Amino acid sequence: DQTALDRGLAVVRKNYERSASRGSIPAAAVEERMALITGSTDKADFADCDWVIEAIFEDLKAKRELFANLEAVAKPGAVLASNTSSLKLADIAANFKDPSRLVGIHFFNPVPQMMLVEIISSDRTRKEFADHAMAFVRQIDKLPLPVKDSPGFLVNRVLGPYMQNAFRLLDEGVKPETIDRA
Repeated sequence: DQTALDRGLAVVRKNYERSASRGSIPAAAVEERMALITGSTDKADFADCDWVIEAIFEDLKAKRELFANLEAVAKPGAVLASNTSSLKLADIAANFKDPSRLVGIHFFNPVPQMMLVEIISSDRTRKEFADHAMAFVRQIDKLPLPVKDSPGFLVNRVLGPYMQNAFRLLDEGVKPETIDRA
């Protein structure tokens, strides 16, 4: 919805402005970069896009509905990407006419500080779209990590045992500060 879109674009602007204030990018780059980003709640506005990156909440039904609308208007060569952190691409693309164009691009939070981006390919993702995603992530100075389409992908699957052990230590009486430092 428009409120969420406005909030998201405001966060992007704030991050660019923070980078400019720190000298990481020139001040003029804030407006130049913002001009490259388009957001819309009107699906028809996506008809000419080469890339569409979905970043809505983690709800399979909502993502399927959104992508059904996007696939209907997006040009055939457009890359359709999901920022899903845990949903399988195969499940998201279950109703696609062409599931080969869906790729996952999972950014970690906070995005400006986190370099790693998981690039998820399902068994049906066309290699050229996965390659485009890898190149895109490199172009924005992030580190792409290619992963297969599996629950939690790589990072969240690795994080699980760490979290379980942290909770076990809490149950055993270890102070949270000690666990955080470790």
